[in-house]
Amino acid sequence: MYLNRVKQIKRVVILIVAIGTVGALVSYFIYKTQYQKEKSVNEEYIGVLDSLLKYDLNRADIEISKFYIKTKKEKKDSVHLAYSNLYRAIGDRVNYRKERDSILFFLERASDYSVNSQDIELKAQINYELGVYYSAERNLPLSMDYLLKASSLIEKSENKRGLAAVYNKLAGIYFRLDDIEQALNYYEKAYEIFSKKNEPIDKAVYYTNVSKILLKQEKYDEARKQLLVSLETFESVKDTFSTITVLMFLSDVEHLQGNSGISKDYLSRANELASYFDNEKLQKHIQLHYGAIFAKDEDYSQALKYYLKGYETQEDLQVDYENLEVISNIFLERKNFEQAHSYLKHYYRIKDSIQGEEVKNRIQSMKYENQFKQFEYEKVIEEEKHNKQFYIYLFSIGSVMSIAVFIWFLYRHKNKSYQISRIENRRLEEKVKAEQEIQKLQSEQYEQELKSNNDLQTLQIQQYEFEKEANKELRLLQSKQYDLEIELKNRKLTAINLQLLSKNDLLNEIEDIIKDVDAERVVVDLQKIIRSKRNQEKDWEQFKEVFIKIHPGFLKTLRFRYPELTKTEVRVCIYIMVKMSNDEIINLLNISHQSLIRTRYHIRKKMGLSRSDSLDEIIRDM
Repeated sequence: MYLNRVKQIKRVVILIVAIGTVGALVSYFIYKTQYQKEKSVNEEYIGVLDSLLKYDLNRADIEISKFYIKTKKEKKDSVHLAYSNLYRAIGDRVNYRKERDSILFFLERASDYSVNSQDIELKAQINYELGVYYSAERNLPLSMDYLLKASSLIEKSENKRGLAAVYNKLAGIYFRLDDIEQALNYYEKAYEIFSKKNEPIDKAVYYTNVSKILLKQEKYDEARKQLLVSLETFESVKDTFSTITVLMFLSDVEHLQGNSGISKDYLSRANELASYFDNEKLQKHIQLHYGAIFAKDEDYSQALKYYLKGYETQEDLQVDYENLEVISNIFLERKNFEQAHSYLKHYYRIKDSIQGEEVKNRIQSMKYENQFKQFEYEKVIEEEKHNKQFYIYLFSIGSVMSIAVFIWFLYRHKNKSYQISRIENRRLEEKVKAEQEIQKLQSEQYEQELKSNNDLQTLQIQQYEFEKEANKELRLLQSKQYDLEIELKNRKLTAINLQLLSKNDLLNEIEDIIKDVDAERVVVDLQKIIRSKRNQEKDWEQFKEVFIKIHPGFLKTLRFRYPELTKTEVRVCIYIMVKMSNDEIINLLNISHQSLIRTRYHIRKKMGLSRSDSLDEIIRDM
């Protein structure tokens, strides 16, 4: 009877465990298939395409076309189709196709395919590209709307890929709205991300964008420095469009500083690249820059010629619209009031469409609306998370139930072995107790040895400290003794010096007295004797002997470095070394003040010193 009951319990337990396991596996499978399958697109294509778009546009264009055709042919799921249309639009944008309508067509298709997708990065990238498109079309409110959506999506995702690019574009829009503070704020946010990635191209984009603000702030040298770094980077990766853009900005820097020749050279390089690139818009943009240069040089005929080349169509008037006011002024100077009025009207119409109060109000309203949408979106995300958590909870509950039943089953069937285990535990406890006693004795022995070692180490440290202190005291005494010896030698040297000065002063007085004596021959003889006694070699040798004891290496170093110095020049250097004044040197050498100046000049020349170098400091540092 008992055995039958045990068998029944076993069957029930096995059945419950099986049901729980199956439920957990089903829940996990649903979660994986519903929320993880979309990520396969990234693993297959996105990383490769993004890398090619940065460093090899031609190959990127080929790979994007292959991806688009393959996805369309194989009728992949909506996520693949969304990505293929998105990258087709990006390919058309970075290769600057003339038919810009194709970009919007592919982006709208990508947006339609991504409606039911859970891929936040995909939606963010589509919104970013739409923002870039409408920015190029000068629809700033709509561009900002899409960029703010992209920013909100990326900031919520785990992977912040593309956030710096969004910040860059938002900064560009605020710059066009003349809101420099907000523009700088977003540029700094972008740079913070670029710095972590340490990508040269990203940094070059940042430097190029910030240079526009530096130009506006008239910080031309700083702008030029950043643009030259950007130019080198873009040329190294053969990014022709970015290279042309940087060349035009460099032209603006030189043009604003009045360097028309250099400015035209930059434009010539840009025009050559644009012609090769076959980009009509860029070429017209360059013509407008030429017009601005000639207008600044007051060559209005040439300026008007280039301006009109740049503004051939009504659509062209949107580019650098500030030039329209300059053209209006040129026509006004020529008394062509109709044309002046027409261009001035276009200028204010375009300015109001970009910087007018209505546009600013729309953008402000859009910011608040985006914040509200972000709040609503967060609610939706929370609901989706709640749905995901349901499957996780189901899996967890199934697992916990299975484990609980299994534990209960084990507990019921191990009661019989409890007594045996108690006996074994007692034996084990006794064994452990004995081992613990042994370990305790070993531990005490180890601690005693450790204490002895520590005491020995402490004594060694104390001995070392004592020896260190004794050596320090010895060095201090030696230093004091050396200072006393130097002091004695300095006093001796000073005494010799004073003796020489006193002797020369005495001889000078005698010479002055003799000048009044009538006997010319006696005077001449006395003067010869005095002059011969004044600079005796014995006095000099005595002085030099004491000097060498105080400064043993000075003469050797001086003669080694400057062997061309004369004997008199060496003496002057020594007198400078002992801090003699110019008057004292003149009296000792018996020379004029002018002669001393010439001697110092010759010394400076032989030492190769510049005007800013101090001869006295150079000699005393030797």
